[in-house]
Amino acid sequence: MKKLLSRWMVMISAAVLLSVFAINTSKAQGRVSLQVFYDELDPYGTWMEHRTYGYVWIPSVDRGFVPYSTNGYWVQTEYGNTWVSDYTWGWAPFHYGRWFYDDFYGWIWVPDSEWAPAWVTWRTGGGYYGWAPLMPGLSINISANYYNTIPSSYWVFVPHRYILHRHFHRHYVARPQVVTVYRQTTIITNNYNYGGRRTTFFTGPSRREIERTNRERVEVYSVSDRSRPGRTEIERGRVSVYRPEVDNSRESRQRSVPARIARDNRSNSGREVERREAPAERRATDFRRQREDADRMDQRRTTEQLRRTPESTREINRPSERTNEAAGRQRSQAAQRGQNSRQEVERVQRSQQIEREQNRERVEREQRNSRQEINRVQREQQVQREQAEQRQQVNREQQMKRETPRKVEQPRQQQIQRSNPRQQVQRVPNNNSQRSTQQQRPARSNERRRN
Repeated sequence: MKKLLSRWMVMISAAVLLSVFAINTSKAQGRVSLQVFYDELDPYGTWMEHRTYGYVWIPSVDRGFVPYSTNGYWVQTEYGNTWVSDYTWGWAPFHYGRWFYDDFYGWIWVPDSEWAPAWVTWRTGGGYYGWAPLMPGLSINISANYYNTIPSSYWVFVPHRYILHRHFHRHYVARPQVVTVYRQTTIITNNYNYGGRRTTFFTGPSRREIERTNRERVEVYSVSDRSRPGRTEIERGRVSVYRPEVDNSRESRQRSVPARIARDNRSNSGREVERREAPAERRATDFRRQREDADRMDQRRTTEQLRRTPESTREINRPSERTNEAAGRQRSQAAQRGQNSRQEVERVQRSQQIEREQNRERVEREQRNSRQEINRVQREQQVQREQAEQRQQVNREQQMKRETPRKVEQPRQQQIQRSNPRQQVQRVPNNNSQRSTQQQRPARSNERRRN
């Protein structure tokens, strides 16, 4: 009875600790607004006001960038196939919102408030798995026929055995063959309802299906929460990712504004960036506008007074008015120069930060590749050594097989000789008789000569 009570106490204490940990984690992340996307992604791309989707983000990446394909890989978690991005900003665009391709700007991300391991749709067939980013307006509740409208350029296909490979991009199906493979596949409808938030997403091929197809065990990771934005990390069987609860109310959307917004001007090759104030700066702007309105009112009153004053008094006051206007112009010009210099310093700092991040990512990628190459060479050398040892073992066995019959024949011959001693005795007299006859022949010839 005491043992049962002690076990119950241990289980209750463990449940209390888990609940406290969950509460602390939720408090650490908290409920945030869309402003966290606007602020955290600003150094890594450009925010633009789209005529259909509102504020959208264009990443500063290479020309061959494809969402859920470049600089990342898939792992199995309790939520299904989860995308792990090597980008510092990958916690947001690959787990919130939707992607679509624009012929002028390339891939564009539309922010949203619902988290998922990956907002993609899946297909399988012909020995391949395939996936494609969900476009804005697509959800799993619509008809399956609507997914056939996703362009073929969105789809990525790899053989079954490379779906969870760290470098699966080396085994892509070539673009000219994507349409052929697509016609051999069907939609995977596995889905998951996340966190009771009425969020449902596709999970892709299940762990059992992958294990049955590839005939190897699949490791399943658990997803843990990070307290601040950053790169998704994997350690000790856990995927650590920043996934706050985003407030998507109308008031939150109205308060959240990107600091810099590029105009959608497709006629120009460049992007004209317009300065937009954050909420704190907006209040300062309103106060400045009120002061400007008050100054204009004062100027109007002064103008009315000048109209009513005599001409002689007006002539006396004109030099002071010119001096005040010149001083005002100088002050406005100085303020404009200071603002431009601050903007230039901020731009340089952001570009330096991006360059440092890219260099660090490149160095880490090169180190990972070098370690993998060293491991591969070591494995090949080990295999070669094992093969050489096997060949030596086979040669030794063959040599022993060849020597064994000789060792067996020699004792047999000795045994035969010991068992038949008469043959040896008979051979000796025969040899002696031959020698005696040979000696007698010359003696007889000599006697004949004498006679």
